[in-house]
Parts: sequence; structure tokens; C-alpha cells
Amino acid sequence: MESYRERRSFFVFFTLIVLCLIAYLYLKRIPDEKKFRPMDGICILFFAGALGNFIDRVFRNYVVDFFYFKLIDFPVFNVADIYVTVAAFAMIILGLFYYKEEDYNKIFHD
Repeated sequence: MESYRERRSFFVFFTLIVLCLIAYLYLKRIPDEKKFRPMDGICILFFAGALGNFIDRVFRNYVVDFFYFKLIDFPVFNVADIYVTVAAFAMIILGLFYYKEEDYNKIFHD
């Protein structure tokens, strides 16, 4: 059975990789065009959410969750979780309805 320290180390390492990938995508790959402004916002939300949970994990050894809705028995969550969730939904919507294949070619193949 793996220890808490091993799981924490995995999440810290994985989050650092994700943060670097998001920063690279945001700074180097996404074209500086009006059409890609929503993608910039999505990257910022993903980065902020990942960084927020990363800071808690490193300095507190756990992620602080503080929103709880007793009326609907919804899971406890925090602002960083909201950022990641909103970014994921926005990415899905934009990917399905806004961006076309040639837009992705500008990001990933140019």
C-alpha cells in the first residue's frame, strides 16, 4: 500500500508538469489573435486552479475545501476547483462549437 507521502509527491510532480505545459501553451503556442482570446482565458483558469490547489498541497499537505451546500448534499469544493471545472466546460464547448480543425493546426502544428 502506498503511503500518503508517495501520493502527495506524485500530485506535486504531476501538477508541476501540468503547470509547465499550460504556461508553454499560453506563452508560446496560442496565436496572438482575437479568435484565441477565449483559449487564453481557459489557460489562465486552468493555471490558476492548478496553482491554487498546488499551493495548498505543498504548504498544508492537503487541499482546503470550504464550499458546502447542505441543502443539496453537493461535494465540498474550493475556488481552485471552480476554476478548473469552468475551464474544462468552456474548453469542451469551444472545442465542439467554436474552434475548427485549422485553428487547432495553428496551435499544435505551426
